[in-house]
Amino acid sequence: MLKSQTSGDAAAEARSFFSLLKSGRATLPQIRSQIGYHTPYRRRILLCFDVLRGEVTPELRTAILSLLRANSLLAVSHKLSVPYKVVRKVSKEGHARFHKIGRGRKLASETEECILDRIRADARSVDLRREFGVSDWYVQKLRRSIGDTENRLFRRGWNEQKVKEALQNGLSISEVERDCGIQHAVLWKLRKKIGDTEDRRPRRRGPPSSPTFASD
Repeated sequence: MLKSQTSGDAAAEARSFFSLLKSGRATLPQIRSQIGYHTPYRRRILLCFDVLRGEVTPELRTAILSLLRANSLLAVSHKLSVPYKVVRKVSKEGHARFHKIGRGRKLASETEECILDRIRADARSVDLRREFGVSDWYVQKLRRSIGDTENRLFRRGWNEQKVKEALQNGLSISEVERDCGIQHAVLWKLRKKIGDTEDRRPRRRGPPSSPTFASD
């Protein structure tokens, strides 16, 4: 009965063992002993068998919580051939979202408040991502929650007020870029934001007039 090695076959064999148990042709200790626990495949069958019996054993709970550290609920369900609702229940009871590695985890409220404090102190997104191991999307979500819509990920060190003053003084685009250290695309967006529609292209001078000579 234990020939194939796929997760789908593990679930199928677990159902076969469960049928033996329901029919009374074997006792629970006999079946568990026959399945064994000495290879990953046999352990998978045993876990599926326990799920069919409606029992979440300590072994199954440990396996689910361990995989949830780096996998989604659906992925764990497929890996262990365990129903999704069982994995979800164990995840909730074990607070698995607080112990995830990388994306998909749930941060504690204290950590979120610490990130918000850094945001209020004008910290850059890239620094927050490195320090707390969160995504840029998550940082922007927290920023929006307090009304801060600036994405500091690509901040280059230019001062917005200085750029506005340079534009008000009538400097050309190239002069503003050089003096304020701002990129052309960023300057274009800022001008659009503040409604600056003035044509600041350098004006070409006409060709010098030809010399005229007095006629005799």
